Amino acid sequence: MPSAADAPQLVRGLLSNTEQKKMCSVFKNKNLVLKPGCLLNASTLRGQVAGVWAGFARSEILGWWKKQGAEEVELTATSFAERSEETGNLVWE
Repeated sequence: MPSAADAPQLVRGLLSNTEQKKMCSVFKNKNLVLKPGCLLNASTLRGQVAGVWAGFARSEILGWWKKQGAEEVELTATSFAERSEETGNLVWE
């Protein structure tokens, strides 16, 4: 039986038409690891959309991403990781 830690959660991310050069965040949906640059389907206020996942955006850069054409989306994830500024390693939550 799956534990509560394995239960999917809803996270916010960005879809963009911009290719990502440096991966700073990834998320996992069950056993599938998705990195920026992956094509995926996601939910928005407009409904289901397809696009290139750009990653998670901190509030201070969200406006810039939107000006580049990115769209906020909701994604189902069982876990996610962000790159540590101190070590450069991905830290899974």
